[in-house]
Amino acid sequence: MQLGTLVRLPQTYKNLQRVREILGVVAKWGFGSLVVQLELENAVERARNLVLWRRNREAAVRYTTEERIRRAFEELGPTFVKLGQILATRPDLIPMSLVLELRKLQDDVPPFDGALARRQVEASLGRPIEQVFARFDREPLAAASIAQVHAAVLASGEEVVVKVQRPQVEQQVRLDIAAMAWIAPRLVGRIPVAALANPPALVELFAETIIEELDFRLEAENMLDIARVLQEAGQRAIIVPRPHPELVTRRVLVMERLSGFSTDDVEGMRGAGIDTAEVVRSLYIAFIEGAII
Repeated sequence: MQLGTLVRLPQTYKNLQRVREILGVVAKWGFGSLVVQLELENAVERARNLVLWRRNREAAVRYTTEERIRRAFEELGPTFVKLGQILATRPDLIPMSLVLELRKLQDDVPPFDGALARRQVEASLGRPIEQVFARFDREPLAAASIAQVHAAVLASGEEVVVKVQRPQVEQQVRLDIAAMAWIAPRLVGRIPVAALANPPALVELFAETIIEELDFRLEAENMLDIARVLQEAGQRAIIVPRPHPELVTRRVLVMERLSGFSTDDVEGMRGAGIDTAEVVRSLYIAFIEGAII
């Protein structure tokens, strides 16, 4: 994705409106001074934002700076939640206090209606859901910024999970990236993180990453590639869920269901008699082997 193209996109009404919405939320959560510092008052209608800043000043002081950043990301939607999740893995770029707060974005993303998920599956697979699944649970097992996962049983009786993309999320992501690309150059030299990283370059890298994640066919290919590499390396301790290629589309991914423990559930693994040291060793080797594909 060319960043130069994205920077020009906010000249359209829809993209400029999204810039205003983003900066309005930034102001709402107590960072109005940043909008002024970036000299963007005109883009967000200064008078309107002054009202917002005053109205929310009392609410803003009830939370820490880190909490306000996290809540702003949540209010801005899936693209910013995903950005926050990525930043939560980068203590080299942001303070650890913010890392810990942004980690909450990984576990507390509200799901969308299961009826919408069902319609998304039927539209993507091109047939009624009853022709594919003997059971499709309406309530999701988990929800994330881009998609959510539903338990299901194939007509063959095999238990699977179905990853379903959020409705309209691709359009929203592209709109948000365009807004980010317009704002990013204005951050250079004005915020501390810009001294450690180039905001326009970070936006471009983020854009490439998240746009790829919107195509579940690429994810299925990666799953098969990683499984092959680990098998060739003799790593039997790591099992990669097997996708069903005939049930993979850009917005839907059906894969076998595997039960297990979260990597941070140390007590659960030990209670089940699992050698956690061996788990760490296997994951480390898998990471090294997987990095070569």
